Amino acid sequence: GIYFLLKWFEVKEIRYMVWAGVCIGLSNYIRPAGLYFSIALTVFFVTYIWLNHISKQKIWHVVLLICSILTIMAPWYVRNYIEFRKVGFVTSSIYNLYIYGAVATEALSTATPFDEVNTDFLNKLRERTPYGHTRWSFSNEQYMRTIAKNIIMTHPLIFAKVYALGLNTFLFSGNYHFLLSKYDLIRIPENISFSLYFAQHGFFQTLEKAISLSTSLYFFLAIVGKIAWFFLIIGSLAGAWMYRKVPLALLFFISMFYFCITIASVTIGAESRHRYMLNPLIFLFFMALVSRLREIRAQRRKLKSYESSTDN
Repeated sequence: GIYFLLKWFEVKEIRYMVWAGVCIGLSNYIRPAGLYFSIALTVFFVTYIWLNHISKQKIWHVVLLICSILTIMAPWYVRNYIEFRKVGFVTSSIYNLYIYGAVATEALSTATPFDEVNTDFLNKLRERTPYGHTRWSFSNEQYMRTIAKNIIMTHPLIFAKVYALGLNTFLFSGNYHFLLSKYDLIRIPENISFSLYFAQHGFFQTLEKAISLSTSLYFFLAIVGKIAWFFLIIGSLAGAWMYRKVPLALLFFISMFYFCITIASVTIGAESRHRYMLNPLIFLFFMALVSRLREIRAQRRKLKSYESSTDN
């Protein structure tokens, strides 16, 4: 979808907008992370058209893009309405908020282990809803939304803390250690979530725990992956800022902001895989930064050499 958008910027042909809409709409059937991406695209194009000259043709093309996305997604909305009498594409967002955001907030506010609260919430979901055995049923949505809303409204600062921890994982985690351990290539010395440990015990105890486990390959890779992605993310944002007049840079900023917002429903359940759509753009703008810094360095060397020859 992004590729076709870039083609549209090159030639301004309407067919590329249609294909972009089709691809972005279809992507939600594979993973519904872009359910509201049409809103982000609307913001992007309004900003783009505002910064450039406004034309009826551009506005018409943008309208067609949004309509293409919604048209592709419409059959599943219709299906769900016929089946459940609910207007919705998926229930995963509210379920994630219930089982991660609400559970983590409750666990921290009551100083109860996360797993205990998680088990309790799942049991209550099974007992108190019409289709409790099917967690993601639309029939359970009202119950999960009410519980999650009440807990979050009661403890907003704790929820903000949980969201910040999830955002940290989303942006800066490599998760290579987990993949290697999953395929028995390395051993997990201790089953621990540093995000949860930090939330429960604070910075200094978490630092002590990390140091005590740092000699293991598992946690060494976790730390290296975190540091590597920290520099990749910061570098990509700096690179995009250098090329902020390029439409793709603006799209990158808005996409980054959009996906950071979507993590609010997953909170502490966020994983690095949720960053999948951004990864190509992250690498692209990080390399743009590296390339630009090399150019600046070469120019300085050239200037220094010129000044030296002039003095001679």
